[in-house]
Amino acid sequence: MAKQQTTEQLLEFEKEELQEAIDVILEVVVDEKRHKDYERVCDLADKYYRYVTGIGLEKEMRQFHQRENNDQFEQRQKITKHIIPAVVGNLTSVERKIPRSNGMIRVIGYEGDEQGTKTEEFETIIDKFWGNKSFDDWMALRYFELNDIDPNTFMVAEWDDFDPVSEHLTPYPYEVSAHQAVMFDYDNNILKYLVDMKSVKKIDPEEQKQKEALRFTMYMRMRTIIAEQVFDNNIAGKVTKEKEAQKIGGSLYFKDKDDKLYEIKFVTPEHKAGVVPAFRVGFKRDEATGGRTCVAPYHNAICYLEKTVNANSEMDLTSALHVFPQKLMKTRKCKNPDCFGGKLVDGTDCPVCKGEGLEIHKSAQDIIWIRMPDAKEEDISLENIARYLTPEVALLEFQDAYIEKLTHSCKQAMFNADIFTKQQISQTATEKTIDLDNVYDTLYPWALRFSQDWKFTVRLIAKLTDMDDGLVIAHSFSKDFKFKTKDDYIADRAAAVKAEAPDEILRTIDDEIVRIDNADNPDEFKKYLVKQEFSPFSGKSQEEIIDIKSRGMVPKWVIVLDDNFGYIFDEIERDEPEFYSKKKGEQYDIIQKKVQQIMDDIETPTTKLPEFE
Repeated sequence: MAKQQTTEQLLEFEKEELQEAIDVILEVVVDEKRHKDYERVCDLADKYYRYVTGIGLEKEMRQFHQRENNDQFEQRQKITKHIIPAVVGNLTSVERKIPRSNGMIRVIGYEGDEQGTKTEEFETIIDKFWGNKSFDDWMALRYFELNDIDPNTFMVAEWDDFDPVSEHLTPYPYEVSAHQAVMFDYDNNILKYLVDMKSVKKIDPEEQKQKEALRFTMYMRMRTIIAEQVFDNNIAGKVTKEKEAQKIGGSLYFKDKDDKLYEIKFVTPEHKAGVVPAFRVGFKRDEATGGRTCVAPYHNAICYLEKTVNANSEMDLTSALHVFPQKLMKTRKCKNPDCFGGKLVDGTDCPVCKGEGLEIHKSAQDIIWIRMPDAKEEDISLENIARYLTPEVALLEFQDAYIEKLTHSCKQAMFNADIFTKQQISQTATEKTIDLDNVYDTLYPWALRFSQDWKFTVRLIAKLTDMDDGLVIAHSFSKDFKFKTKDDYIADRAAAVKAEAPDEILRTIDDEIVRIDNADNPDEFKKYLVKQEFSPFSGKSQEEIIDIKSRGMVPKWVIVLDDNFGYIFDEIERDEPEFYSKKKGEQYDIIQKKVQQIMDDIETPTTKLPEFE
C-alpha cells in the first residue's frame, strides 16, 4: 500500500465527491451495509471453493433422515472419497487453452519508437507485475483460477511506496475476494468505486499487544480513501457525533455501533487514472442477479455436480459395506463349561470366546461364523466347513454407470459438446468439427472478455507509470481458436490436395503449419508471411509449377524470381536488415531490383563474385 496521509489534503478533494465517499464509508462501516447481492456471491464463492478443492465437500452431502441417523451419516462422510475436484478440473482444463491459442494477437508499442527502447522499458514493468512473473503470466494462470473458484473477485492494481521524482511506481495485483468486496457500484457498466474490507494486525499502544483491526479501502476513479480502526482512547473520547466524521487535529474520525474508533486516511500521491484501478475477473453473467454479478464458467453443470456428490457417496458406501467377498465358516461351540452362548452366569462375557459363544482362534472381521451341529454322528464334509460368497455387483455397476452419465452431462452442459470426453472411438470429420465449433462458441465470449481485461490493465499500468503517451496496444483472438495440432493441419492439407482444393486454402493451411513451428519465434513467422506474399507460385505443388513454366505463359522475371527465390532473400537480408519492417511497396521495389540484377547478369555474364562484408 502506498504512503498514507491524514492532513489538510482533505481540502483538495471536490466537496461533493468527498462527501459522497465519506457517506459510503459510513454506511459500510457504521450501518454494516453491503451490496444487494453480497450474500449470494459469498455463498457461491464458498460453494465453488468446495467443488474445486474438495475441502469441506461434506457440507454438500445430504443426510437421508428417513434411513440414517447422525452416526451413520458421519460414517458415510468418512467412507466417501470425493471425485468432484477431478470432474471440475477436467471441465476447467479446456479454458486454459485460450491464452495458448495460435489465433491470439498481442501488440504493445509506441508511436515513433523506432528503436523499441520505450517499448522495452514498458515491457520490463509488465514483466515484474506478479513477483517474478509477468502480467501475461497472471492472466494465463491466476485469471482462470479466480474465475473457477471466485468469479466475483476484483483484481486491483496496487503499488508500494516510491519516489515520484526519480522512479516509476511498480504495480502488482491485489485480489479483493467476494467476501472482501462489501460494496461497489457500476455506472453504465463502468466501475464507479469499490470498497474492500479486510482484517489487519495493529499494536494497541495502551495494552501493548497486537490486535485485529478492520481496514476499509475505497478505490475511486482519481484517488483512494482508507477507513482504518485505531486504538486511541484520547481521541475516542472526543468523537461525540453519530454517523458523522469529525475533524480532530487535521484528521477525520468516526465510531461504529460498537464504539470502535476509525480514522479516515488518503493514499498519496493520488493515482488520477480516471478509472477505478480494478476489474472484476468473472466473465459469465449471473442471470439470478440480472447480470450484476458473475458465476463460474461451469455453473450450468452445478446441478449434475450436486447429484454426483451423493451418488458417489452411495457407491463408496455400497462398496465398503455390502459389495465385497464374504467368508462363511463353521466352528465348534466354546469349550468353557461355564459359557452359555457367550455369557457367564453373572451375565459377563466369556473370557475364552470373548462373548461369541464359539470356538474362535483369530479375528472374525471378515468371517461369518456358523456353529457346527452337536450330533457326533453327523458327518461334515470339508467343503461344508468353509464357503466363500461372491457378491452381486449389478448394483455397483449401475451406480458406476450413473456417475459416469452425470460427469458426461456436466461436460455437455458446459460446452454443449463431447469432443473432450473421447467416448466415441470413431468419429466422422463432420461430427468432430461440429463439437469443436460448440467448444469455440463457449470459449469465444470469454476470449473477448480476456482481451478486454488485458487491454484495460495494460492501459492502467501505463497510466499509473506515466508511460501512456503514444502507447499503441492490440489484443484479440480469431473466432476459431486454432486448437488444431500440426498433425491435424498436415492431414487437412493431404485431404485438400486430394480434393483439388484452391491454392488459397492450401496456402492458409501451410501458414498454420509454419505458425505452429515458429510459435516461440514470431519474427521468423513474420519473415515467412512476407516471403509468401511475394512467392509467385505459393500453394502450388512442384509438378504444377513445372507445368505452368513449361507452357510459356509466365513472364521471364517471375520465373527468375521463383528459381532464385532463396538466393534473392538471402541477398536482401544481408543488404537490407530492416526489410521485413518496411511497407509492402518498398519491399516490392527492393525485390524487383534484385530480380533485375540477376536478369542483367544472365544477359551479360560476369565472372566477378559478389562482395561480402
